[in-house]
Amino acid sequence: MVQIEKFIATDEDGDIVNAIEQAQKLVNDWLAKKPGLTLDKVRIETSWEWDVHEEDDAACIIIVTYEKDA
Repeated sequence: MVQIEKFIATDEDGDIVNAIEQAQKLVNDWLAKKPGLTLDKVRIETSWEWDVHEEDDAACIIIVTYEKDA
């Protein structure tokens, strides 16, 4: 069965690099808690946006798709 996890990180100052790094850390921390699940067993989609919650902020969204049995 396919599972989907969504990770979102924002930066109030519009620093997209910081938002991306925060989102990557969320994914890495999550993967560390999933024995047997590694980057080669997941599909990762990344997007980013500005002015998400308020003007001049930035957000990075990472969607991880994987097989539950993995």
